[in-house]
Amino acid sequence: GCYCGAIRYEFEGDVTATFQCHCRECQYFTGGHANASYVLPQDKFTFTKGSPARFCRSDLQEPIERLFCADCGTQLVAISPKRPSSFILKVGTTDDPENWTPQFALFTCDKQPYQTLPDSVPSFEKDHHLRAISDVRKIRQGSRFFERCFVLAFRSCLKNCFEIIFVS
Repeated sequence: GCYCGAIRYEFEGDVTATFQCHCRECQYFTGGHANASYVLPQDKFTFTKGSPARFCRSDLQEPIERLFCADCGTQLVAISPKRPSSFILKVGTTDDPENWTPQFALFTCDKQPYQTLPDSVPSFEKDHHLRAISDVRKIRQGSRFFERCFVLAFRSCLKNCFEIIFVS
């Protein structure tokens, strides 16, 4: 939930993905660091106490909607127009943030010199939605999906020539 306790939530189901986002927009919301997130299906997520306020920039073509506590300002969830049926849940709002491990890092082109990336975590300069231009099968289980995409992409020697699309 949020810092002041006014908003609490529950989630039942499988996590779709875990990632670090280094984009400039996330840096604004984290105070300058990477954003640690879970991707979850919205239909398995429930606010059990309080209702979050919403913010969405009107000057962007495809803005991300942000849900936050109006009392303390804690950012809880983001909703991307690329995945409107998913919530991007901020790890720091969970009861057990120590259980989070990123499957990948994205928008490393915006990474600041003081931000760190674990060596074992695949990273991408741009978007996290990944499908190699060549044939990729849909794999619906979190890390297996990303692992398979990485293998296909590197085999094709297209590391920097991906079409950026998320497959769910």
